[in-house]
Amino acid sequence: MTVAKLAGWITSAAVGLPAHDRMTFAVVFATRHVVLGSAVAVTLLGCVDYAAFGVVYFVTEVPLLLALVALHRRRQPRSDRAPYAEPTQ
Repeated sequence: MTVAKLAGWITSAAVGLPAHDRMTFAVVFATRHVVLGSAVAVTLLGCVDYAAFGVVYFVTEVPLLLALVALHRRRQPRSDRAPYAEPTQ
């Protein structure tokens, strides 16, 4: 998981994305491949055991990602954050 996030970060840096987009790219890069592999294992190969892996992965990944997002938002200056927009009707 960490290696995949690091690979996503390096890839996004090589492409030239800004720092706030790099974090998003790294998280999506890591998560997408695990989910895709689990889906293929369960649906095409019939390995239902991988469904349990998906649940454990989800329960582990969500708190880590939320902590990463909180840390990233805390380190980001207030002026760089998107302003809150009132919903239009």
